[in-house]
Parts: sequence; structure tokens; C-alpha cells
Amino acid sequence: MKKKILLVFCLILLLIGGIILINNKSYSLEEEEEKIFQVSLTDISNLEAVETATYNSTPTINNNIIEGISLNVKNPGDFISFDFTIKNTGNREGKITAIKPNIIKCSGQVEGLKSICENISVDLTYKNTNKEVKENDIIFANSTTPINATIIYNNGPNVKEDIDVNIDNMNIELTIVENN
Repeated sequence: MKKKILLVFCLILLLIGGIILINNKSYSLEEEEEKIFQVSLTDISNLEAVETATYNSTPTINNNIIEGISLNVKNPGDFISFDFTIKNTGNREGKITAIKPNIIKCSGQVEGLKSICENISVDLTYKNTNKEVKENDIIFANSTTPINATIIYNNGPNVKEDIDVNIDNMNIELTIVENN
């Protein structure tokens, strides 16, 4: 009888040990986080036109492209600016691999139009540090990164008072990939 009790007791201990071992393994499997890469552009705000520049429309976001930027400029130094946010809601870092501003249409009845259009530039800066946003910059996991975009007419002739140079349907594309 003592042998049977000892055998049952050993089986119970073995069963309890097995359950504990299985539970510990399942916990360690659950502790490994699923790797998620989720980066998007959001929240266009604080639109501002400076000097004689004017906005024609409010930019919108489509995937990682800020599009529909339309403005008028007259003189070097004219610019518009706005803020947007890069949100990384995943647990993997992202890396900016390309920044592509693209002017779809630049028009106006002004001498030197080509020179004016070639002197429109886009500056992206981090709002918290005022440092330039560059290719190969890291977007940290689970982060919100506020950015300022400035579109400026740098150098070239002044435009007559009653004429505007129109920059229509400009876009800025940011390519952000998972940082491996």
C-alpha cells in the first residue's frame, strides 16, 4: 500500500512539474513581442504664408506623400510653412531613405519664370531640435516626431506687383522603411 501511495504521490509531483514547465514555456513564448513596423504621416497644421507668398489650398496626406501644395510667390524670401507629424506606432525603428519634393506645375506671365521655378526649395526640420531632416535619419519605435516644412523662393527676380508665380500641385514624398 505504501508503494502505491508513493507511486501516486510521484505521479502527482511529475504532473505538477510538467504543468509548471509547460506554463513557463508558454509565458516565455508570449513574452516575445510581435515585430510591427507602422509609420505614417499625419496632422498637417500651422499653415503660414510669409512676405508676399499666399496659399491656394491646404495640403493633404496620402500614404507618405504630402500633396496638393499650391502657393503663389512674388519675391525672393517669400515662403509658406506648415507642420506635420511622422508617427511610428510600431515597435520597430524606421529609416528615412528618400525625400522627394516635386513641383507638378509652375506658371505665370513673368520674365524669368524658369529661374523662379528652379529656385523653389523645400526645407524639412525637426521641430524639437531645428535640425534638418535628412536621408538615413532614424524614426524611433513608438514615437511621434513633429516636422516643419518650409517651401521658399530663394533667389531670382522680383515679380511685378500685379503678377504671381503659381506653384500648383506640389508634393513632398517621404520614403520610410524598416530599419534593420
